[in-house]
Amino acid sequence: MENDNKALTVKDNNVFEGKNYYCSVSLDNSDGQVLVYNALESCDVRVSDCIGQTIELKDVYIEKYMKEKDGESKEAIRTILFDKDGKSYVSTSFGIFNSIRRILNIFGEPKNWKEAKKVTFTERKLNDGKKSFVLKLA
Repeated sequence: MENDNKALTVKDNNVFEGKNYYCSVSLDNSDGQVLVYNALESCDVRVSDCIGQTIELKDVYIEKYMKEKDGESKEAIRTILFDKDGKSYVSTSFGIFNSIRRILNIFGEPKNWKEAKKVTFTERKLNDGKKSFVLKLA
């Protein structure tokens, strides 16, 4: 099956299209602009607080940013998920980003979905004993 959305293919592994963010929310109107701005300033829920919860995923915002840790700057990724009611969920887990990247690769951009995708927040233990958050399609 050929994916027409070249910017989001697994082969390219590039959801950012040369920018430091990807946003599926339409920013052509004030409703979308306010929704994204408010989520960036203060998300409604942290993904870590809703493990096991299922939402109907409608849109995503992903951005690269510089994270300070132990006096060093390191590039990190913040993923914000929007449910069908506009509620926002934030995570800096690479696992959530990877899950969203895979969903976009398989299903294309959210604006082309016929309906919201039901996803469940799950936690996976890594080999080094740490944990990562991921999405499971419901």
